[in-house]
Amino acid sequence: MSGLIMPYRTLPTDFHLDVRYSFTSSGPDPKAEIICGIQYSLGNDSDWSADEHDLEVHCHLGNIHLLTALFDEAGITAPDAEVVIALEWTSANSGWRQFGAPLYLTRYQCMSMEVPRVIKLQMERATLRGYGHLTLQLILGHPGSAETNSAWAQVAGSHLGSLTERLEVVIDGDGSIFPVLEEARTAEGPLWELSANWTDAFEEPFSSEYIALLLNRDHELFSALYERKPESGKQTPLMRMVLSSWIALFVCKVKDEIGDELEALVSRPNITDELGSVADAAASFVRLGALDTTSPEKLFASAQCWLDRRIEPEAVQ
Repeated sequence: MSGLIMPYRTLPTDFHLDVRYSFTSSGPDPKAEIICGIQYSLGNDSDWSADEHDLEVHCHLGNIHLLTALFDEAGITAPDAEVVIALEWTSANSGWRQFGAPLYLTRYQCMSMEVPRVIKLQMERATLRGYGHLTLQLILGHPGSAETNSAWAQVAGSHLGSLTERLEVVIDGDGSIFPVLEEARTAEGPLWELSANWTDAFEEPFSSEYIALLLNRDHELFSALYERKPESGKQTPLMRMVLSSWIALFVCKVKDEIGDELEALVSRPNITDELGSVADAAASFVRLGALDTTSPEKLFASAQCWLDRRIEPEAVQ
């Protein structure tokens, strides 16, 4: 908790608009793919590059009429107030924060079918790297007659809450179940590394914020990871070796942390293969690949055999 107490009502944490996202560019199609419900990957099997092309995010609003409740006596703004909806992009990887074009709304406009149902965020080339997050923010535009009720938001520009769950976008991803990030890490650095930032494998989600394969763009073998991909749509032998090693190292790290509980997750009845938490993801890899976790040597060998058998375009999407 931040300890900040707002002097007026704010948006309930369970208040969310139904939204749908799409991604376009003035260059090639970014070919956004859903990795899970709150995570997208851009650039898989596409000539789109964050270094060379812009990106436009479209947020399609589904039930904007629900916002009329915000203007009621028990709401958070005065009935004659004006609120602002804006799409916010934040990225620790690129040190970037940006708001899209604002949508100004009154109570009447929230009820009107004439209100634009799509808001946009334009991001220029070379401003994106790694991963970032999209959130639909609600801001007070004009307070109206808010002085008549101390519970209503009073100050223009006040942040009233988030209208959507935070959506993660992997910019330099491989469009697969593997969270892959590309970074410039000097020519002397390793070709790849395991980035592991979770503190509780059962709680943190399997996303690039907590776990990722970091590929070094500056390494002399970096281009060899992808050189045959445009022709066949399959992973190169070098990429398969990197991925299998990364999986084995990841599973080893999780097993060291949670011990026999990993095998319990693998053998759970009625299990699904959805990649929820970090621990769930490790168990899914063991189950899907029939990985042998009895020793590190057998784990690395079985991971290689799994990817040699299974890495096809449909298997990693």
